[in-house]
Amino acid sequence: MIIDVNIVNQPLSGEYEERIYDISSQWNSQKWTWIKFTNDDFYEWCGEFRGEARGVALSKNTIRY
Repeated sequence: MIIDVNIVNQPLSGEYEERIYDISSQWNSQKWTWIKFTNDDFYEWCGEFRGEARGVALSKNTIRY
């Protein structure tokens, strides 16, 4: 389960496992945002999202303890 999310600068190659989240569209931005996710076992990985970040949040409704 994801316990933390943060906007980060583009990570160095190989620093984190990276997953790209993108769709083909004629309106695609040339900017990218990287979000670092931390799981409950403290495993960290980055998601790469097309577009400029405005913010990031973790829904408290999905957190189970």
